[in-house]
Amino acid sequence: MLDGDNIKKVDATGSTTGGMAVMYTWTKNNPEQRDTPKGLACVDGCEGDVKKGADGKWVAPKTLCPVHIGWHSKTLQARDACVPVAELKAPVFSKVARFDKVPPGATLVVDETERDEVAQKVGKLVLVITREQEQQGLMYDGSIPFMLNGRKFRPPVRGVWFAVAGK
Repeated sequence: MLDGDNIKKVDATGSTTGGMAVMYTWTKNNPEQRDTPKGLACVDGCEGDVKKGADGKWVAPKTLCPVHIGWHSKTLQARDACVPVAELKAPVFSKVARFDKVPPGATLVVDETERDEVAQKVGKLVLVITREQEQQGLMYDGSIPFMLNGRKFRPPVRGVWFAVAGK
């Protein structure tokens, strides 16, 4: 489940339980991708989608359903990326954010053609590098400070982020 494109929603019918179907794209035992989709059914007592309460906060369902928790996480990722859920092309276990929300101390990897444009959108304490520089091992590790208005800043290391080309 590394890519949300592999997951399809399955609605309940008269004879089957609703849930999701996961089609693994490639595994050691399935190199030709011929396996049938693996199903994950909703649990007994599932109330459906995670809903918002009157105060605007998410309300946890009485019965936790892995299917609907998974769909809810995709909704939250799409919200953070400011794109519709259908357009979100991100790995399931990823953290997404707009360029202006990338935290100080992060290393942001971009395409060579978009480097200057993206550097204008991110904060001043984010190291923007190309894919080639990332392959060579360049990243912010706190050893060299950022210089801003004549002052040195050493924010905590916040990991490596990757820009989606053309977004």
